Amino acid sequence: MWATPRCKFFIWLLLQDRVWTAARLQLRGWENNYFCAFCERNLETAVHLFIECPYARRVWTLVATWSNCTNLQPSSWTDHHDMEEWFMAMTNDGTKAAHSLAILTTWHIWKERNARVFNGNRSVEQAVFTRIRDECADWVSAGVGYLATSGLLQTLGVISVIS
Repeated sequence: MWATPRCKFFIWLLLQDRVWTAARLQLRGWENNYFCAFCERNLETAVHLFIECPYARRVWTLVATWSNCTNLQPSSWTDHHDMEEWFMAMTNDGTKAAHSLAILTTWHIWKERNARVFNGNRSVEQAVFTRIRDECADWVSAGVGYLATSGLLQTLGVISVIS
């Protein structure tokens, strides 16, 4: 699969459960907000932030609907308590395009979380989805061939964005 180096590094950290969520900061005794930056109801763990949180699930639903990739649809996920297990199950359809799109989506959910925590900026789910869609178009224009030729994205108007 293709992704920018920062996205690949982030997904590697995420799958190793090494992202600095509130739960991880708490284990170190560092001051933190404790609650999820999106729903403000649960302890912010990686599993909650990317799999369980209603806000993140709505972002995943928008991406899955847009891409017509059922594996990215939260309603198709089984219960997972391990990030690597969840990610591998979600991207097991074998398409590089879906794999890259999953990486891009997790990256943008994390970026939105950080915008809320560090800058107090709050975007609705549709705005996060729009940024995901736009960056996907950028990846296509940068020459990510299998995204450009993938039926997954051709039918969605991504190719016409750069034509």
